[in-house]
Amino acid sequence: MPAARHAPRLFYGWSALKNISSASQLRCAVTEIRADAEARLAEIVDRSTQYATTGGPFPDRLPIVAITGKLLMGQYEALVRWTQWAEDVIGEWTGVTQATGATVPPYAFTSEWPAQDV
Repeated sequence: MPAARHAPRLFYGWSALKNISSASQLRCAVTEIRADAEARLAEIVDRSTQYATTGGPFPDRLPIVAITGKLLMGQYEALVRWTQWAEDVIGEWTGVTQATGATVPPYAFTSEWPAQDV
């Protein structure tokens, strides 16, 4: 599980978002980021299950693989959570600036998240 190959595409995410000029482009970009994060998370979870049950191809490196896998899972879980929040926030936007219908969402400048509906 080479870390560089699985590192979240946070910088690519910013690159993908910084030049967006419409709400529909933004929704498409967030959807693509979410799909990528979910696919990579599923791959990491599957690989981690294999390591946990068999020791993987490098059993002597299992402690390093374990802590790296946990980091990657957490990063992709966070990315999925962010995309879910962003999808909710931008769902009704008609543009990407305040003048065209975007708003600064609650919780945007905090480490807190809105309460999730149960």
